[in-house]
Amino acid sequence: MEEKDFIRRRQLILNYALKLRDMAKSLESERLQVGQIRGFSGWRKRRAFSRKLRVFEARALLAEKEYTILDLEANYFQKVEPLKYTFKLVLGVIAALLTLNWLVQT
Repeated sequence: MEEKDFIRRRQLILNYALKLRDMAKSLESERLQVGQIRGFSGWRKRRAFSRKLRVFEARALLAEKEYTILDLEANYFQKVEPLKYTFKLVLGVIAALLTLNWLVQT
């Protein structure tokens, strides 16, 4: 991943996380208000609050998933050595050719 793409995606995720933090603050203040209301109107407001909370949780999980994907993509070459897999492929092809040669001669 190029440095410019990484910085752009990191900034997008950061802005999204800041919006989520503001949303969490507003939900916390709303939770205190909704908990005090009784009766039918309180029930309706608690249901609406529960919907908002589920939306917030889904968005938070999505942001966490996007961050994990970005982290994996950014550090891919530090965690995985591509030459190792190329060597295993070449070794496997040589072993297969030797096996076919052995089967043909018997």
